[in-house]
Amino acid sequence: MASRATELLRERAELITKAQELHQRAEAEHRDLNTEETAEFDRLMAAAEALKTRADRELRIGAMSAGLEEAFDTIAEPGRTVEQAADDGRPLESTVYQQAFRDYLTALDSVEAADAKRQAIAALPHAASDPLRVNDPKRGGSLLPPPGFIDGIIKGLRAALPIMGLIRLHRVSAQQAIVGTGRRKRISRSKTWQLGSELSEAINDESLRFGKRQLQGHPATAGIAYSNDLATASVIPVDQIIEEELTEEGEEFFESLLILHNGAGGPLGMLQPSEHGIPISRDVSDENEAAGVTYEGLVNAVFHVKPRYHRSSTWLFPTSTLKSLVKMRDDSGRPIWAPSIRDDEPDRLLGRPVVLHELMPGVVAPGQYVGLFGDFYRGYEALIADDWTFQRLFETGARRNQVEVIARTRIDGQPMLEDCWARIQLPEA
Repeated sequence: MASRATELLRERAELITKAQELHQRAEAEHRDLNTEETAEFDRLMAAAEALKTRADRELRIGAMSAGLEEAFDTIAEPGRTVEQAADDGRPLESTVYQQAFRDYLTALDSVEAADAKRQAIAALPHAASDPLRVNDPKRGGSLLPPPGFIDGIIKGLRAALPIMGLIRLHRVSAQQAIVGTGRRKRISRSKTWQLGSELSEAINDESLRFGKRQLQGHPATAGIAYSNDLATASVIPVDQIIEEELTEEGEEFFESLLILHNGAGGPLGMLQPSEHGIPISRDVSDENEAAGVTYEGLVNAVFHVKPRYHRSSTWLFPTSTLKSLVKMRDDSGRPIWAPSIRDDEPDRLLGRPVVLHELMPGVVAPGQYVGLFGDFYRGYEALIADDWTFQRLFETGARRNQVEVIARTRIDGQPMLEDCWARIQLPEA
């Protein structure tokens, strides 16, 4: 799939180059594109966008397939019993537990058999945190999936989602998710390093502390209903189907939170002006125009970010800005957009990687945020709890011949360092 994606990206690069040449020819003649040229430019760009969509799809399928295969191949050693897994403190990695989880999702066990299996596993000496929750009155009836199941979902999300692959993601336990980490904030700038003599006393920097907002792990819930026929007759194991569905359905949900959410009961988005995240002092609108960003405005954005972050920074724009960015030239008349021709290389803008995202607002209006430039890894941290729980509700869907499964986890996220961000804004009217 990677080779096919590379072929599609090369075709796309050729189309973008032709569109750039068409625009450059008109610019050299000091005129705008005529009707025929405009139609041809739009056709080339539409075809390029379609090829990018196809290439991204190929890459996502390949990445998710690889993640799933790796997860299912490494969950447990073949023939590994519950007792063997318990001896080294990893009962959830046993083949017996995996089968118990699969039976739980498909409701194949009788009530007596299910209860016997629950009690047997929960009674193991190293069955960490009572994975089947039989002794927990508040969460009884739910269970923890095998580690590889969650690995597959999170790896799939990071491979498929551009922003999830850029930020710093912490995988934590439920207890850590409640305490969390926090935004590092300085009360003032003090000098930690200094020159001195052999016996000089160190000066402590006492201004480093948590900000007012900490990552706390807010509850997130998903529900899936599937037919009993699918559960019992599918060639693909039902737990793998659920994993793929949770990954696919979670893509837009998680990315929208990281970009747009206001921080109430969940992540604080990158486009939300906040003293706890990216403040308005990081907004850059100088030399942009009401109709959109300009070359000069992009340069201003780059230099609004501290130089030490430049080499690790990435652009983030709406997909609707592709045409305008492809047309832009620097002061020497050279295109500032360089299309990717390899599946492992992104498009570049002013020499830095650029991500076009459909969830970024594409509305052109005074004061609108239209892009970001920054070091996403150092500038944004998120957490997701590793110990997801699943509850099976097969009675509620009995009239429809369905089994319902509810998945629960905890998530949060927030921007961290202010000076590694530039939020690109259109000027006010």
